[in-house]
Amino acid sequence: MNQPRTGSATYGGYRTRTVELDGSGPCLVLVHGFADSADTWNGVLAELAELGRSALAVDLPGFGDADLLQPGPVFPQLDRFLAGLVAEQTRYGDVILVGNSLGALASLRAADHGLPVRGVVAIGQPALGDNRLLRAFLATRTTLLVRILSLPLLAPAVLRRWLVAQAVQIFVYADRRAADPAVSARFADFITVRGGHGWVVRQARLLAAEVEDCYQFDQICCPLFVVHGAQDRVIPVNAAEALHSHVPHSDLVVMPTWGHCPQLDDPAGVARIVVDFADGCRSTQDRVG
Repeated sequence: MNQPRTGSATYGGYRTRTVELDGSGPCLVLVHGFADSADTWNGVLAELAELGRSALAVDLPGFGDADLLQPGPVFPQLDRFLAGLVAEQTRYGDVILVGNSLGALASLRAADHGLPVRGVVAIGQPALGDNRLLRAFLATRTTLLVRILSLPLLAPAVLRRWLVAQAVQIFVYADRRAADPAVSARFADFITVRGGHGWVVRQARLLAAEVEDCYQFDQICCPLFVVHGAQDRVIPVNAAEALHSHVPHSDLVVMPTWGHCPQLDDPAGVARIVVDFADGCRSTQDRVG
């Protein structure tokens, strides 16, 4: 079985860590969500390796081991990053973007900006719908979640990490009893280091303000597969339903046992639906529109 290999690359001026898998079919570019990293796709990559498929997971700017985000709006920076990535990868063949949460938004923006992608799989995308998470970060009154993320560095490190790990298990997984302690620790390490300086909350609020009208539905011409977990405690299912209704040529599936990050709940299931979508996509010369 082919094993994923870790390396580094620069896309759109941002240096990042890459986890790459050689194989057949279009390159499945796996794009993680807020406060996450390429490591979130480890289970999916293992499944794709078994299937002999080509894939690439990356750390988005500002997360994991990638370069930090610059001051100012976030989405234009992610746009430059993905534009550079797609331009590089399409030199070797077709590209399908598979994004979770923030990564889904970035992937959808890539599609509506006309990047030459063969298709997009948007998992747990946060725009549209009755989004309690966005309201929490935009609210004038500080919510409990924002207070946890804003704990000062003076608070005991053990307490900060424990609180964040508990929140991760509740909000990221469909069933917190199945949460991987290593994954919770990874999120907690990232969030407590930057959250103690207020970075996480500032970036989340900036992104929340940018989400409205963050893409133009009528410009999404490539095949689109909208995926949502019925057990998602972060983003309501109606966000996926609204996206599907705005893009008539899209397909929608709501998985009953998945949460906000199904790549952690069910990596085999995610790999299966992504491969099925890739195999069913038209070629880049035969897009919708």
